[in-house]
Amino acid sequence: MLATARQRLPQLSFEQGDIAGWAPVEPVDLAYANASLQWVGAHEQLLPRLLSALAPGGVLAVQMPDNLDEASHKLMRDTAAALRG
Repeated sequence: MLATARQRLPQLSFEQGDIAGWAPVEPVDLAYANASLQWVGAHEQLLPRLLSALAPGGVLAVQMPDNLDEASHKLMRDTAAALRG
């Protein structure tokens, strides 16, 4: 994904790392996390830390799915329950 992003958007920089401990060398204009932060605990500490990594006027863009009640997930649970008997 990062190789594709770098190829498509060569004017931007992309980093691979563990978001739980990520800290940029200098403040960033945009920190973007799509469907990843739900896997990291301690949001009470994580989100303020990520906000502190932003440059003035910077943006923290986060999307965390909350789709456990969607039909696809219900069907998976129903199927698993049926297989267990």
